[in-house]
Amino acid sequence: LVADAIGGGKSDSQPHEGSLRAGAGATLQPGVRRVPDPATARAAAMKLADIADDLEPLLIYAWRRHLSAEIVRLVPDSGPDRPGPDMMGDDDQGDLGPMNELSTPTRPMVTITRHGPGDHIAELSLDRPEAMNAVSTQMARDLGAACAELSADPNVRVVLVTSTSPKAFCVGADLKERNSFTDADLLAQRPVARAAYGGVLNLPMPTIAVVEGYALGGGLEIALSCDLIIAGSTAVVGLPEVSVGVIPAGGGTQLLTRRVGWSRAAGMIFTARRMSATEAAALGVVDEVLEPGTARDRGLELAAQIAANSPVGLRQAKRAMRLGADVDLASGLEVEDGCWRATAFSADRAEGVAAFVEKRSARWPVAEADNGPTMRS
Repeated sequence: LVADAIGGGKSDSQPHEGSLRAGAGATLQPGVRRVPDPATARAAAMKLADIADDLEPLLIYAWRRHLSAEIVRLVPDSGPDRPGPDMMGDDDQGDLGPMNELSTPTRPMVTITRHGPGDHIAELSLDRPEAMNAVSTQMARDLGAACAELSADPNVRVVLVTSTSPKAFCVGADLKERNSFTDADLLAQRPVARAAYGGVLNLPMPTIAVVEGYALGGGLEIALSCDLIIAGSTAVVGLPEVSVGVIPAGGGTQLLTRRVGWSRAAGMIFTARRMSATEAAALGVVDEVLEPGTARDRGLELAAQIAANSPVGLRQAKRAMRLGADVDLASGLEVEDGCWRATAFSADRAEGVAAFVEKRSARWPVAEADNGPTMRS
């Protein structure tokens, strides 16, 4: 592939062992090395970057399958409380099986509701109100599956993450379930949990978390995985994991630090303290604070405003922001340029310009599925 990309370059006489396929079937003789001109080399690099971007989700999928297989192989089957191969499913996110009654599925714990003209707004609701949305193994599975469904749907332009509980957005991991775990159980659950939190983070379209009540531990991490966080004024947020002998590991140590900076994140995580929505907004943890019970309405209003824009533009803008956030400026500008090209030469640009000139609302073409920025949790 590299040889095909740079086959039109210049030659020199530097040593070269063996023949090298170059261009459309051409062959370089021993002792001759093809040196591309800068423009050709840049085109080759961009081609390789595009291919790497397409391959990354497949590599992550393969790695998760490998981890699940290794867990089955390494964990001893020393009793009914240890998951053996018969309790491990063939799901790519891992499957703990019925380790205890709390993980036995009775109904979906995450639901999806479509809103607005064209159903372009998807509301992803955490729906385990009897436990204030404590994330059990089954709920983590359901969350990962719901995010995979949304990621594969090109019709969705924005996702609203909400809760059906009047008391809480989500109180984090199900500690009652965890209390019954062996070390092997906890190890086996880890890929399932990572797939759940990573599923929210990797959604390719803009995401808005609507927080009413408690958002603690993994609950706050779900919100931090979204692009915007809207909270009711009575919301309480925090990352208390170090107080129970673990660390925020649904993305919290990384996402909070990137959102508010090292010192503010350290203060929250090291003290395990809870804070009000007003204090959280002052620190930059949440973006808007509203009257209690009104955050969802505001979220739907904001989602409708976002959904009116170019679906290709929205996804590529998010891709550019996410992938460019942790690289140097020059590299970030290259990321931006690639995302600009993906948008500028799409049908959305032609429709957007035509709608502006004709002074009408844009009628955006149906977008193709996009795996998104593929961020790591």
